[in-house]
Amino acid sequence: MLIVGMGDYETFKNTDLHKAYTVYFVAYWPDKQKDPIFFNGSTWVSEYPWKSSGANTFVVNGEEIKLQFYFIDAPRTNMSANWNELKGYLGVS
Repeated sequence: MLIVGMGDYETFKNTDLHKAYTVYFVAYWPDKQKDPIFFNGSTWVSEYPWKSSGANTFVVNGEEIKLQFYFIDAPRTNMSANWNELKGYLGVS
């Protein structure tokens, strides 16, 4: 599974377009027998690095950023099921 999170275009299109095109989040989970790795906006890490306040708003490098997520590769067509499976594996909400 490969998930990419960029700044939400609708949120930033009139205020800071750079944020709309910045990658803040990547989750790569090659298969269920391996641990996923994450890009936290500046480096790759092995622990889930984000705290979310809900509604796709994540704290990235100390700043709250609303993200738009893109599933580049996923085992199911239901994106919520993929996301929930990853969160369940990680034990995060």
